[in-house]
Amino acid sequence: MKRHEAPPLVAIAQRLLPAVEPRASDAIAVLGCALSSHGAPSRALSERLDAGAALFQAGLAPLILVTGGRRWGGVREAQVMKEHLVATGVPPEAVVVEDRSQNTRENARYAARILEGRFHARSVLIVTQPLHLPRAVRAFAAAGLDARGVLIEGSYQLHAHEPG
Repeated sequence: MKRHEAPPLVAIAQRLLPAVEPRASDAIAVLGCALSSHGAPSRALSERLDAGAALFQAGLAPLILVTGGRRWGGVREAQVMKEHLVATGVPPEAVVVEDRSQNTRENARYAARILEGRFHARSVLIVTQPLHLPRAVRAFAAAGLDARGVLIEGSYQLHAHEPG
């Protein structure tokens, strides 16, 4: 591979995800992911949460919906996600928890019910790992939301397999 060529995973993600700038939206949705064995966010989940918090702090949406109902060591991922966001400075009242979903389609379906029903929200910024993002955006759009994916700049997922 020549030095100026993108690593394979980066090239794939760039083809799947056209470069779009995040825009002001009604909400930010951060999709759940595995927790560590001691109940803390995994590397992937921390990356998602930090990206969601940065979008919130930049004023791109008034609330963050965390979505994920899987239990890891007796705790639901969405609750751990909220705690992490609050610890990083996001006001607790700005974090909405969806803790029933078990997969991406359910993330979207349950999130849409909450966002549309309680907040009359239609537009949402989707935050997840780059290679999951196209499927997640499609699921949220199928659930009736104006979904826009946000590429996590510098995601470990894109660079984990680069030649050293």
